[in-house]
Amino acid sequence: MVSPTTDLAEWLGGHGLDQYAQTFAENNIDYSVLPDLTEDDLEKLGVSLGHRKKLLRAIDAVRPARQARDTTEISLVGTEAISPVQHRDAEFRQITVMFCDLVGSTQLAEKLDPEDLHKLIDAYRGECSTAIRRYGGEVARYFGDGVMAFFGWPHAHEDDAVRAIHAALEIVSGVTKISGPVTLSCRVGVCSGPVIVGEIGNSATSWSMDAVGETPNMAARLQTLAATNTVLISESTRRLVSAAFDLQDLGLQELKGVTEPLHVYLVLAAKNIASRFEAAHAGFLTPLVGRSTELSLLLDRWQKVKEGDGQVIILSGAAGVENQGFSTN
Repeated sequence: MVSPTTDLAEWLGGHGLDQYAQTFAENNIDYSVLPDLTEDDLEKLGVSLGHRKKLLRAIDAVRPARQARDTTEISLVGTEAISPVQHRDAEFRQITVMFCDLVGSTQLAEKLDPEDLHKLIDAYRGECSTAIRRYGGEVARYFGDGVMAFFGWPHAHEDDAVRAIHAALEIVSGVTKISGPVTLSCRVGVCSGPVIVGEIGNSATSWSMDAVGETPNMAARLQTLAATNTVLISESTRRLVSAAFDLQDLGLQELKGVTEPLHVYLVLAAKNIASRFEAAHAGFLTPLVGRSTELSLLLDRWQKVKEGDGQVIILSGAAGVENQGFSTN
């Protein structure tokens, strides 16, 4: 059986509050009791004001999970806890991966008291997650002071690559403004491409996302290559964002662990553009291949429109797929 106390200790650790695990255990508070705790209860347990607020927000997310367990009779089998979160099988998807890392974390650990360092990293993670979610991305997981995010899974948008870069620029700007004993800085790498992506973990406390393929590795490598407070993107991402940003071509760069040099671009700033189509197709339009029947239909309907006979055509495709458009010339 999984110990409820151990389960709660893991949950607290996942929120950076593992210093309260012993206090909760001494007061016989396990994971099943957690949704019943109030701010007065937490104050009596000696939890600081800031941590009380943080715990209460986290507890609010736990309550729906307990209600789901009550209605679906979820039980423990062997050593695995069955999660109330609906599981999604691994999928082949086109996504954009963003990898952000805090610069100089080792030096920060040497200079700062552990409690001050913990507060700074917590604020840094909060800044990252806020920007990522604002632009429709999902935090896949934390690697110490590193953050990996997916844009395009589990929810896809037509402009996920553009969203990822906007989030990256916002993170770079926001992290430097975090109040604390030192000024923080970070660097970000962004790469787009096909992956096998899905959920990993067997409980709500250890759930995260993972992607298998070259794309997340490239994003991580680009992050290590980036200068402080800058965003680097791959050629695959540049093709998707094109005129949406001012970019500096850094040419082919050797990346550690990567056989072939990668064409890398530095993101300078966002541009004002009229539409997502302009952002994705400012360079050129590729010819339509193998769709002569469809193209003939489109041209026929366009001729009817010019003759005054209104027509309606719907073109659809999976969100997140790279569509390069076509030219009728």
